[in-house]
Amino acid sequence: KALVLEHGDPTTGMEAGDLAAANNRRAFVQEDCDNLPLLALVERVRAVRESGDLVGQFLYRRYAQWRVERVRAERTETDLGGTRSTLSLDEAAALRALTEELRTLADDGAQDPWGTCPRLRHIPQGTIPR
Repeated sequence: KALVLEHGDPTTGMEAGDLAAANNRRAFVQEDCDNLPLLALVERVRAVRESGDLVGQFLYRRYAQWRVERVRAERTETDLGGTRSTLSLDEAAALRALTEELRTLADDGAQDPWGTCPRLRHIPQGTIPR
């Protein structure tokens, strides 16, 4: 059972209609999350959260988190002096705002709205499974 909780498929409990909707919208959401400016993405995630659209919330939570992880990885330098961020102040503020919005979305239960994978409700920010 621990293995299922740790590595379970978060779509297991989704109904066929929700799964089809998620599959149909996945590419569009992923494109938005990859290409929107960070502040625009914050507003998009906020709007999706407030809409009550569970499929949209699930998808934006997943792909926007990947964007956060990618930006952090791309904008971090490590040398003999340690690790430092190369983000501008505006970029860092936008990334913090997006991280907070994603945390709010997760706290609202959108990370796993169907209750299919209880571990998802408790994983730390920045470790969303792909």
